[in-house]
Amino acid sequence: MDLEQAFDDLQATVDAHPALVDEARNRRNKIAAAFKKGSDVGETVYIGSIARATQIEPIRDVDLVVVYDRADHPDWGNEGSSAEEALEETRGRVVAYFGSDGTVDKGFVRLARADNHAVKCFLDDPDDPDAFTVDAVPALRTDGGILRITEKDSRKWIETDPEYLTRRGQERHDEWRQYRRLVRVLKRWNADHERTMVPLLIEVMAIEHLPIGERPRAVQAFFAAAVPAVSAAVTDPAGISPIQPDLDVAAAREQLEAAADASWRAVTAADRSDTDLAACYWREVFGDIFPAPSGGCDRFNLGGATAAGATFAVPRRPARNNPQG
Repeated sequence: MDLEQAFDDLQATVDAHPALVDEARNRRNKIAAAFKKGSDVGETVYIGSIARATQIEPIRDVDLVVVYDRADHPDWGNEGSSAEEALEETRGRVVAYFGSDGTVDKGFVRLARADNHAVKCFLDDPDDPDAFTVDAVPALRTDGGILRITEKDSRKWIETDPEYLTRRGQERHDEWRQYRRLVRVLKRWNADHERTMVPLLIEVMAIEHLPIGERPRAVQAFFAAAVPAVSAAVTDPAGISPIQPDLDVAAAREQLEAAADASWRAVTAADRSDTDLAACYWREVFGDIFPAPSGGCDRFNLGGATAAGATFAVPRRPARNNPQG
């Protein structure tokens, strides 16, 4: 079996449909352009998986940071009511621009709701569990250049640096053009394993632990390195905030160890030129989104290697006119 072609086929299954990605970006950009008209808005910043080109289907939201000028809002950034005030100001502008009487595009946003960090702009039916949103996060720039964003529940503003993750991902991609593609593969693996780890955790670990090399060896090396890495407290690349502090570490380790074992068996089989057996071990890792050899896998004794918690045969969501998820 041609394993290179098999990994190409896996990638094609994992990658989000380009039309859905383009539509998500266009919707985000439209809202960003409206905010830029405000004299007190210094810039808008694109963050999240769409900005980093690491998105997989379903696409449920896209993220936008609205950076206000501190001089125009001197009371913002302080502990107390200002976080909620900034969210309400942002929500009000969304309604003014895109609500039922919007000055930019009437009815474009069906509901604007202020949550803890962001104003969720529902562009689809808010009662649809797959409703697509643009999440607009009000923020200020610190003197050090990082962002301070709202946290309504704690009545505080918290420092974060999502742009650093975007830059590090771009650096990795510039070094190795397979990087973003394999991050998407790993995020799909995680999605098909009960989502024990949040997607951002997988992506942050990939920054340090997904090495340059042939795709099968790189994926196997990631799983092996992620086992000890996930046991420690993983922070964002800028070292500011922890990623998933409530992680079930034991469950994550079990899934990563199973994937590390099966992928090691796959690489070892391929080294012996037994590519059919290697493909079957890769199916133990990824389920049946990884192509099977022509003779199937029942003929092999895989030695009990299984990807713990795997949910196989997850159907690919068909493309729809509106990006969902």
